[in-house]
Amino acid sequence: MSSRKKIPLDLPRGFTVNPPQFDLSEINFSQPIDPWHDFMPEELTHVFHTPFYSELTPYERRDYNRLSAMALCEQFIFLEDYLLLPTIERLLCSPNVSCSDGMTSYLRQFVVEEKRHSEMFWRTLEAASPDRYSERRFVFAKVKSRRWLRKALSLWPVRMPLWIWLSMLLEERTVFLARRFSIAANVSPLFKQVFELHMSEEQQHVDLDEILIDAIYRKLPMWLRRLQARLLQRLFRSYVNPKISPRTVVNTLVDLHPRLAPWRQKVIAFMNGPEAHLSFRRLNFTKRALPRTCRQLAAFPELRQVLNLLEPEKISLPSGGKAVYSDRSYQL
Repeated sequence: MSSRKKIPLDLPRGFTVNPPQFDLSEINFSQPIDPWHDFMPEELTHVFHTPFYSELTPYERRDYNRLSAMALCEQFIFLEDYLLLPTIERLLCSPNVSCSDGMTSYLRQFVVEEKRHSEMFWRTLEAASPDRYSERRFVFAKVKSRRWLRKALSLWPVRMPLWIWLSMLLEERTVFLARRFSIAANVSPLFKQVFELHMSEEQQHVDLDEILIDAIYRKLPMWLRRLQARLLQRLFRSYVNPKISPRTVVNTLVDLHPRLAPWRQKVIAFMNGPEAHLSFRRLNFTKRALPRTCRQLAAFPELRQVLNLLEPEKISLPSGGKAVYSDRSYQL
């Protein structure tokens, strides 16, 4: 790809940009929160997929669930506001691309929508735990340890478009999460509404990701695509096999319930083993949950190893093949 030749970015013929799907005024962030409501479906949490979930009391499970949901909200803020938005803004002024008026308008709308999503999640966190988020500081996301990632993604938005694949994974996962929230029986109405509204705009963002993959990534020389495949495999592996966030949530739970200190040792040891995230991945990261991401990855031979990370259904489950280790079975 010549550095002198600009890449044309345009919306496909017949592509209709949806207007903003919601306004923050539609959400009642001051609504009372039922003391026994979860903040997210329990099967989306990590410890639910370990042998030790049943050792928690109902009160401890509630606290663990709520901490996990707050960590998830932080993750969206971090990925959207701290990683994707600086990259999109840099793309808009990149000398290596030539954006049509339609694409420029949509990318700017994308930025506005993602900023509104981050604001929505911050307000949700403030409503859920006003003391913890009084200064809008991350509790679970390790921003400093990811500054290198922010710089790497935004510095070369055309030459190194890892951010497009990360965006697609994130945004299609948003759709999957919202569907799980919508059928959950005991989730706070505030959190359910927030995740469903989030989905309403992220669905078209997946369309944008596919357009950018075809316009930017596909045109890279093979040597550069192979390089990115290795980097992308590392990036996706850290996302589907998370280490920092689950441990931080468990540590915070133990701060609330000191009796769980010995329990934490067992959980952390389990999370360091080969069985740690297999059941979690079989629900959250498969072709059923991420069909468009998997289809796009399959179109590029150099991304075969990345696609393998999203095919945990091919890996045999331990413990007699049970999908989940909680005190009751859960159908995937």
